[in-house]
Amino acid sequence: MDEEGEDVISIGGRPKSSKEPNPLNQARRDARERGGGRQRGRGQRGRGQEGRGDAHEKGEERQVEQAPQQEAQLQEPQSKIPPFNDGSEITRDWTTSDLFDDPIKQHEVFFFYTCASVVFTRLTQAAYNKDKPIAQRRNLPYRHLANHIKSVTGKKESFSFRNFSIAKDFIRDDGIHREGGYIWKRRDNQNALLLTAHVEAGEVFEKLETVPLRIILEDRKELHEVGMEIYKVPGKRDERCEDHALLAVAKGRTQDGVDFIVVQNSWGMEYGNNGYCRIFLPDTRDYDIFWPEW
Repeated sequence: MDEEGEDVISIGGRPKSSKEPNPLNQARRDARERGGGRQRGRGQRGRGQEGRGDAHEKGEERQVEQAPQQEAQLQEPQSKIPPFNDGSEITRDWTTSDLFDDPIKQHEVFFFYTCASVVFTRLTQAAYNKDKPIAQRRNLPYRHLANHIKSVTGKKESFSFRNFSIAKDFIRDDGIHREGGYIWKRRDNQNALLLTAHVEAGEVFEKLETVPLRIILEDRKELHEVGMEIYKVPGKRDERCEDHALLAVAKGRTQDGVDFIVVQNSWGMEYGNNGYCRIFLPDTRDYDIFWPEW
């Protein structure tokens, strides 16, 4: 290069390499850079898509893991019996079947007939509904039956809770009236209700394993005041006490290994544990139970 900065070509010798890029190749260089930029962009986008793909797959895995848990929660039957908070466990629970309504407070007008009517209609209703879809199930009211029992017997002393022929015949012949004019009758080919008198405590627990049932106890002061505790039935009957019908819907065991039954009462939700109470049955006496034939 001369003093003026112009290139000098040596004739017959190897041309010296120039540090400056050849302007004739600029267009080619620009094209290569543009192509490389696109490839780098595609690579970055590809890595981004891979990241999103990994996140999507992980999200699907989480959804797959959560789905059975959510499905199990949805399908798991819920008990209507609140916990007693003393470590006891329920070993058989018929309230998870959706066949029984919540406890009610029996109507004062039919007081001496209501507990029997409530238990009878609820067992009849459960036997009728147990194999039917929800849309075809029927809700049977107890007051119609209670009114009939009252009209037939005339006074409370003439009605024995241990004889349910009045109720059974009434449901078979007349039927229970529902709101809207519907009448439900039990036909001969439908599930019947059976009465078994004077069974031992062990048979009560045995029956509760396969079917809910009605049990008759004496209406004692301690039964009214049981609260969250376990009502211990006296070892002997007291014929001076009025009979009281209860719906036995579960059985369980305390931490100390004491077996008990759980009954639904008809004295309102404020009774016991939201209308339920636990009962200890001594084996020194017998019990009257009544259950649907499933």
